[in-house]
Amino acid sequence: MIKVENITVRFGGVIAVNNVSIHVKAGQITGLIGPNGAGKTTLFNTINGVQKAPEGHVYFEGKEITNSRGYKLCEAGISRTYQQINLFLGMSVLDNVMIGQHCRIPYGLFGSLFHTPAMRHQEQAAREECIRCLEMVGMAGKKDLPAGALPYGEQRLIEIARALATKPKVLLLDEPAAGMNATEKVTLNKIVRNIRDMGITVLIIEHDMAVIMEISNYIYVMDDGYLIAEGTPKEVQNNPAVIAAYLGGE
Repeated sequence: MIKVENITVRFGGVIAVNNVSIHVKAGQITGLIGPNGAGKTTLFNTINGVQKAPEGHVYFEGKEITNSRGYKLCEAGISRTYQQINLFLGMSVLDNVMIGQHCRIPYGLFGSLFHTPAMRHQEQAAREECIRCLEMVGMAGKKDLPAGALPYGEQRLIEIARALATKPKVLLLDEPAAGMNATEKVTLNKIVRNIRDMGITVLIIEHDMAVIMEISNYIYVMDDGYLIAEGTPKEVQNNPAVIAAYLGGE
């Protein structure tokens, strides 16, 4: 589905990602973990076009997408959430999700100016699709509330719904459990599994080890820009290099 080959990213004299290769297989939940500053988000950013990769290659469904523009990747089927919530807090929950759907509506100048019946039909269909996305994350009942009125954990779910509204083939989740309480994390795990079961491939960065170990089919581990381990959750948990990275080696 997504192959990252030998990606290296430098910021001045600092190598944030050092010759990293990963393979995100279709139909799976792939985890990407590591201590703070390991290079996880930088690698994410190279996949979806936020960060240029001067060395290495990224492929999606066999086609090279290295350094492609973000909107082109979204159209191709790659969507993501971010560490920092990027909702329009004064807008309704539904309107925030509608922003994701707009990349799928073929707006024409005439239809936009005169709001033709065809355009109204497309917008109604988009609205219904966005409500379905909210249902997937359990938030349809709050669709008319201002996004800013929701607690932090629920705002994160709205961001996932907005990403789903782009109709992705691959969903990149960057720290989706951050700021969530234990109950919300249980709900998140169910949502991510349901997304996978719908046929959407998931790549997730997460610091909460209980979350990542429970939902991931396969995990890659980074530390100080390097890929230091990979394997099933059980294999990663027992890997000495991973234990040293998190607990400190002697």
